[in-house]
Amino acid sequence: MRSFLAKLFGYGLTGGIAAGVDVGVFAALIHGNETIVVAGTTSFCFAAIVNYFLSSRFVFRTKMSPAGFVRFFCGALVGLVVNVGLTIGTRLLFGVPPVLGKVIGIGVAFSVNFAINWLFVFQSNEIVANEIVGGSTERV
Repeated sequence: MRSFLAKLFGYGLTGGIAAGVDVGVFAALIHGNETIVVAGTTSFCFAAIVNYFLSSRFVFRTKMSPAGFVRFFCGALVGLVVNVGLTIGTRLLFGVPPVLGKVIGIGVAFSVNFAINWLFVFQSNEIVANEIVGGSTERV
């Protein structure tokens, strides 16, 4: 449980940095009259690169590789759909300004992306076994 919470906290920090990149690039592109879809997708891609680097190095402590980035990015695409969908949805349904909608989308996509990364992307580097006797968790 301690390992999970430490990773969640670390992912929150690295995700916060990536979110800053995401919102900053998005705001700049919106200010330059780009569409929400193009701005959201572009900013998300920049943020994914930053997030993979930081998550690999500081949260999951794995060696970065092209194959690892592809796995990470495929998982991030699920978050992209959630992120851009909420950005557009909050704008169309509730009239929320695009940058605020983007922040809402990032918040929801954070949980989705962490779960994907914890369970699938970085799991191959960290096998966790639960001992039946004593119920402790140890890394093997």
